[in-house]
Amino acid sequence: MNKWICFLGICLFILSGCRQGSKEDKIPVLIFTDFGRDVDDAEAFAYLAMNPNIELAGVVCNSYIPENRAHSLSLFLQLFNKKTPIAVGAAFPWKTAPKPTQLSDYLKEHTLENNPYEFTLEDSLKKWTGNDSPIFFHTPQMLIDSLLNQYPGELRVVVPSQATDLAAYLSSTPAKIQHIHSIYIQGQAATDGKGYLLPDNASYNLREDMEAAHFLFSFQDQVPFILLGKYAAYPMAYTREEMIQTTQKLHKAGDYIQKAAEMGLACFLQRDSATFYRVFGIPDSILAKEALQAIDKISNPYDLLTVIAMDRPELFHITETGKHKLIGMHPGESYFRDSVKLKKLLLMECE
Repeated sequence: MNKWICFLGICLFILSGCRQGSKEDKIPVLIFTDFGRDVDDAEAFAYLAMNPNIELAGVVCNSYIPENRAHSLSLFLQLFNKKTPIAVGAAFPWKTAPKPTQLSDYLKEHTLENNPYEFTLEDSLKKWTGNDSPIFFHTPQMLIDSLLNQYPGELRVVVPSQATDLAAYLSSTPAKIQHIHSIYIQGQAATDGKGYLLPDNASYNLREDMEAAHFLFSFQDQVPFILLGKYAAYPMAYTREEMIQTTQKLHKAGDYIQKAAEMGLACFLQRDSATFYRVFGIPDSILAKEALQAIDKISNPYDLLTVIAMDRPELFHITETGKHKLIGMHPGESYFRDSVKLKKLLLMECE
């Protein structure tokens, strides 16, 4: 109990320095996520859970093991004393029949010490919350529909994962696009000669389901798209010291983020060592264990920056293309108007 009192006290202290908004002024948000796959999802949800200006109205979990992701996210949000409606979404891309071994191959590739590391993270959350009871989950169709009816013209939709469930919903109820205020996507887009946005296959999130991405982009004449690309995340990467500094403020939620970051790197190295060494610029003569310790920048906050761009757009340099806004689409650009304030938000510090 003392730990909970201490944790809540720290949260209140942090939030006391933040911009405050009335309940009516809060931004309602629906997020599509593959929580647990990469640590940047957890970083984004920590920011959202502590933000007094945002109403985390609902979440749809997808990708391979969506029910496990939904359960893990529910437990993670409990660490912030936050209850949010969560739906179990698609395991595989839209209109695609999975290969017989697709799920088992994924779990094998994401296994550390004989257990899929996302299951290990889920087990840790069960211990930290003391909650192993069944949790009620919604269907994506019902959750999306209810939120659009509850927040017509106000709901911000954030897509830092594959767009499968949103595309499936809009394919059956296309008129509901008018109820969406704006769509925030973590990923890249190109533009044709007329300024029309085209999903970029180089974007990991979009590439996971390109058919869904193309269908979602077909609605761009009806709703504003805001995209945050990978190039904006690179200069804001968490160093080990910054990660420790941030996670210490979050107690058990911070323990999860730290553990997820370390396990994610270890899994990356195990399944694709050549790419790992190349991405982090590590000589291949260095042994695996030493290579992990040699990394200083251990997390690119793609998803966290995407939700900050929704909450604090004034901190970014934005390229406008018609009604749409692009951040970090190309290397070498100027991405931030105030990198100091932005870094404080990444470190979960308020103004």
